[in-house]
Amino acid sequence: MELLYFIAIKLYGLAITLAAPFNGKAMSWVKGRRSWEKKIKDSLQPGERRILFHCPSLGEFEQGRPLLA
Repeated sequence: MELLYFIAIKLYGLAITLAAPFNGKAMSWVKGRRSWEKKIKDSLQPGERRILFHCPSLGEFEQGRPLLA
């Protein structure tokens, strides 16, 4: 089952990448994920620690807001 999930995620990424030249939203998805690790590393100061929160929806963000504060 894990292998099937991995294959599906890779196919989804490929489909979005192929659609990007024809769809603005897909292009934003591709551009937003380009070099994301380097962008995060470059924003950290030496010795600084960060915690990343994944909030895929506004509702989840609002639930996590007290924790973020």
